[in-house]
Amino acid sequence: MATQPWYWESKRWTVLASLVVLAGLYAVMWYLMGGCEPTLPGPTDSPRPAGAPSDPGLDVIEAMADANVVELALHAAWFHACRGRLPANLEELGKSDRPTGWPPTPAATADGQTIAYRPTGERTYELALAGVDRAAGTPDDLLLAMTVPDNMPTRLAPVALRTWWDLEYARGMMERLRTSLNQLAPTGN
Repeated sequence: MATQPWYWESKRWTVLASLVVLAGLYAVMWYLMGGCEPTLPGPTDSPRPAGAPSDPGLDVIEAMADANVVELALHAAWFHACRGRLPANLEELGKSDRPTGWPPTPAATADGQTIAYRPTGERTYELALAGVDRAAGTPDDLLLAMTVPDNMPTRLAPVALRTWWDLEYARGMMERLRTSLNQLAPTGN
């Protein structure tokens, strides 16, 4: 079947218009998917300019949101729920049994800062992260006072337990954030 020359001539504007529409759709999708958004700071980038004052309460909330801090807190709570006490150190916590599918107990934050662990009471412990100088064990270290929930369920499936933990941990972070914000700008309540 021979192609007639008039066929292409009559369809060329239709094809060209279709390509323009596709290019426009691509541009809109690129924009909506964040193609022209500025890059967000990474885990090692500070969103605060150098020398800017910081609020220790908000710094604690930010540190508590680190995925490895959340995971370590879950492991410590599980250890306490199963043994009735906190581990003496991270080595004991790392060697303890945990539900199938749980990752190893982290010893560093997601961006590689070493996490120091120290029990401070029957249900309380402290996590220390390096401060602005990025050196552990110095006066500017960020201290996270942690408490094991007294109602930790031990008979849930690992997935359900993680969901419970995420909700409980988020509730604790919200309480700390509320306290910190009230200290910054008291509401009079």
